[in-house]
Amino acid sequence: MAARAAAAVLVLAPLLAGRIAVTGPRTVTLNFGPGDGPYLAGFAPEYEIDDKVGTHWTTYHAGVALPLEVRGGPVDMSYRFTRGFGETAQVEIRFDARAVDQFQCRGGTVLEPKAALGVLPAAPVRIGIESDSHERRDRGLKMDWIRLALGSS
Repeated sequence: MAARAAAAVLVLAPLLAGRIAVTGPRTVTLNFGPGDGPYLAGFAPEYEIDDKVGTHWTTYHAGVALPLEVRGGPVDMSYRFTRGFGETAQVEIRFDARAVDQFQCRGGTVLEPKAALGVLPAAPVRIGIESDSHERRDRGLKMDWIRLALGSS
């Protein structure tokens, strides 16, 4: 009888956990580097590790697709990167095909912009990174991480 009760708890616990509302901020971060390949399109073939920090270069047309869905909010998206070239890049960041940030950058400064996405209907985590530059190496941003925070504002 005790074995049946234990088995029932093991089976029902995950089902019930999926139905319980979670309150407070929730955060997901994609650290670029080893293991990021399944989530990327339009990135350089190889990642880099500098001082124990994994990074990955975008090409001019890059994207990240995580096997997640976000809903509610407010949702903030932040990202950490550098641009190692002297040529200025015009960059547009999109979330679920909607432009959420536009900026220019060049040189080796590490930047951590944040874009407020607002309250979202159910949306897949699809992030586009478009870079227009003239360094002729098909490189945009050297990405360190991307973070989504739900309920952080």
